Amino acid sequence: MTALTSLVRRLFEGPLDLIGDIHGELPTLQALLAKLGYDEQGEHPDGRRLVFLGDLVDRGLDSPGVVDLVRRLVERGRAQCVLGNHELNLMRGKSKEGSRWFIGKDVESDGDDLRMRQRPVETDAERQALLDFFATLPIALEREDLRVVHACWDERAVALVREASSVIALFDQEEERISREIVAQGLEGRIAAENAGLVREDLDRLKKTSEQFPFCEAIGEKEVLEQGNAIRQLTSGPQSLVGGKPFFVGGKWRMSKRDRWWDGYEGETVVVVGHYWRSQHTAGGLATNPDEPDPLAGIEPTAKLGPKGGVRVIDYSVGLGYKRRSQVEIEPSLAALRWPEDALVFQALVAPTGDSVRGG
Repeated sequence: MTALTSLVRRLFEGPLDLIGDIHGELPTLQALLAKLGYDEQGEHPDGRRLVFLGDLVDRGLDSPGVVDLVRRLVERGRAQCVLGNHELNLMRGKSKEGSRWFIGKDVESDGDDLRMRQRPVETDAERQALLDFFATLPIALEREDLRVVHACWDERAVALVREASSVIALFDQEEERISREIVAQGLEGRIAAENAGLVREDLDRLKKTSEQFPFCEAIGEKEVLEQGNAIRQLTSGPQSLVGGKPFFVGGKWRMSKRDRWWDGYEGETVVVVGHYWRSQHTAGGLATNPDEPDPLAGIEPTAKLGPKGGVRVIDYSVGLGYKRRSQVEIEPSLAALRWPEDALVFQALVAPTGDSVRGG
């Protein structure tokens, strides 16, 4: 496996500006780049370069515009970018909340009846060009003092990814391994029994019909195993059983929750991730669903995570911009981590101009 084809690649040398999840908020990204001192070609007077942490797309105003900008910077050697779980979903043909722009429509509801104004992809050729770009992205970047990945640094998963060159091929290989493990652990029979019990109680896991939905241990164990797919783990983070009341999010009752994986990170090299939505102003995280357990609960807005303070989470919830435009009282920001200064720079959500979104 060569350094250019591996899914774990060498991070730029020199001073960097690492930018958290953008989620289609092109005007805010442009404002942050200007604030950081970059011109329209991605040049910086001090020779700094950019690193994007994935989740370029979905929910926001102009996902195609964000990808086009990042792609041009990458092609000029001014930026690097890792793959996020939202790009992975599109590569796998999975339409999730906020991704309807990709199938040619520019409006979507998130379940709270808040409308998402989005510029849609115009042609199949444009859609394929986006997928082709995503397929070129690594899962992780590293150098001696810094590691960059979208959601989680796990040594076992990184070792697998380091020897792979195709995200989808490794993803499918991992799914086959997990399917064998599910059979070996006898989960199929236990899950069938749990589902039969739900039917007897007239409960549907895909509907929020009961606040007293029961905890189903075998279903939860399957969720945890599936999240152990190396690609999923690095782009979405590991999960563990909720150990209590299930919660309803993403269209079904969940028996597992996001792990605070950083509590076990003992590495000397700093890890920078996005994915986990923080608030710039208050402790804890922000979630689209208030019932979801918060892995950032009690953690101050700019705190360094892990027993040695070796993890930086720099997603400050700009992906909630669509809610802010619907007059929900929330203050999303886009953040950059300047390295080696280890300093955060924030850009508040920029209001769209009249022509910034086609359609909607």
